[in-house]
Amino acid sequence: MDVEVADAQAEAAGDTVADPEEEQYWTEGGRPVFGGGGIAPDVVVPDSLTEREREFAEALGRGSFSLNQLSVRFAATWNADHAELRPDFEVTPEMRDEFYRMLVEEEVDVDTALYRDVQPLVDRFLAAQLANSEFGEAERLRRSQVGNPQVRQAVLLLREATTPEELLNVASRVEAGAGESAPRAAAAPSN
Repeated sequence: MDVEVADAQAEAAGDTVADPEEEQYWTEGGRPVFGGGGIAPDVVVPDSLTEREREFAEALGRGSFSLNQLSVRFAATWNADHAELRPDFEVTPEMRDEFYRMLVEEEVDVDTALYRDVQPLVDRFLAAQLANSEFGEAERLRRSQVGNPQVRQAVLLLREATTPEELLNVASRVEAGAGESAPRAAAAPSN
């Protein structure tokens, strides 16, 4: 994601990012904090959506929908009609086909090639919302974090640190790009 897009998204969300030109303060632990509102992250994990996933989100948005909104609706309907869902379920071709039919019924302009290209994203949302509908919030949270690049990066950092101070040092090293030993999200297992 380029800086202009990130700034526009942050501004639209009412969020700001610390500007290094602003007045600088120091915490008791020696970490810099900038005036002017906002907190600079210790480790920046870039946008993980592919171009096709962005295209899919835009198509949903043109119909005034979000993937989360539609997957919640789908999960409620699916779970009411199918009693066989178990905690270890996988998203099936039948579920995917039914979700696509729902998109068509809602007149969302998504062709089958685009839908096929974004299947991992759709599967992650469907799995999370089906789990929420059937098994509750804790299972939804667990399912929704599978494949999340921010969570993968955090896990890698936490594996290298045993104290909060070590964690901040590891994060600083990663952000500075120092050394081959710095953990990277791309190296994380996909679970």
